[in-house]
Amino acid sequence: MSFAGAMQAAGTRRARRSLTDPTRCSIACRRCCFDPSCDAVVTNKTPGAGRDILEASANNLYVGVRMSDVATFSERYGLNSRLVQRDGRLVEEVYRIGGTYDREIRAIVGHLENAVRLRPRRWPTRCAR
Repeated sequence: MSFAGAMQAAGTRRARRSLTDPTRCSIACRRCCFDPSCDAVVTNKTPGAGRDILEASANNLYVGVRMSDVATFSERYGLNSRLVQRDGRLVEEVYRIGGTYDREIRAIVGHLENAVRLRPRRWPTRCAR
């Protein structure tokens, strides 16, 4: 199967936000996989003159945010969120049930609850919950 064919097949099974068009996805994936200038560094600490560290980085923990924005912002959830510029202000999108990744986290919790029911009887109950 060709690269474009694989992307087409993947796109029909699971469409993602901005990459719902398999042709666009194929082009974006090729660039990221084969173009060394595309998102070469997850966190670019030396982005070059006039460029911002966060804007020049490939991570997705900051969307539309510059270092100058972060300097005065105090995150409440740290490792459990991402910072997004929305309507001119910074907002934390928290990874939790009822928040970002709600469906996925509910599935994880469900699997963990099922695992608790299957634990060996000799395990103390305080470890289970």
